[in-house]
Amino acid sequence: MKKAFTLIELIISIFLLSLAILFISQSLSNLNINKNIFIKNENYLYKENKIVNLLYYDILLSKKIDIKNSKDFAILYLNTQNTIYNIDYPYVIWFVSKKNNTLCRIESSINMKLPINYEDIYKINLLSLNQNCSYFHISNSYDKKKYLVFLKFKNNPIYFSIYKP
Repeated sequence: MKKAFTLIELIISIFLLSLAILFISQSLSNLNINKNIFIKNENYLYKENKIVNLLYYDILLSKKIDIKNSKDFAILYLNTQNTIYNIDYPYVIWFVSKKNNTLCRIESSINMKLPINYEDIYKINLLSLNQNCSYFHISNSYDKKKYLVFLKFKNNPIYFSIYKP
């Protein structure tokens, strides 16, 4: 008797091999989709962390703080040592723009109040940080040494406190 594969055995082995290749390709496709989702979330969290750090150090290193709170959004006026544009003790405004609820930061060498007349200000930089800010509120303690900051982006609340000795 000959020792060889029959036609049925070859068909079954080809079918099983094709099933294995199909499952492996589906797994690789799912891994690629998950990798893209993780990269997107990582970039979002990195940007969010950058915002929180910038706001934290703006408040921590500030000499003067003025907070104007409304129902959902605060306007924060600062004179701080923290700078992005190498300005000595810049005046900084944090606010939420009505367009797309964008959290914004303005840094200038001169003192300013909202609304801003852009023609009068020469050294101004507007940093649009994050869209879809649904809540921005800052509260301080009675002795003005502790500040509580509440931010909410896309149903992701962020809370932190700052103690200034």
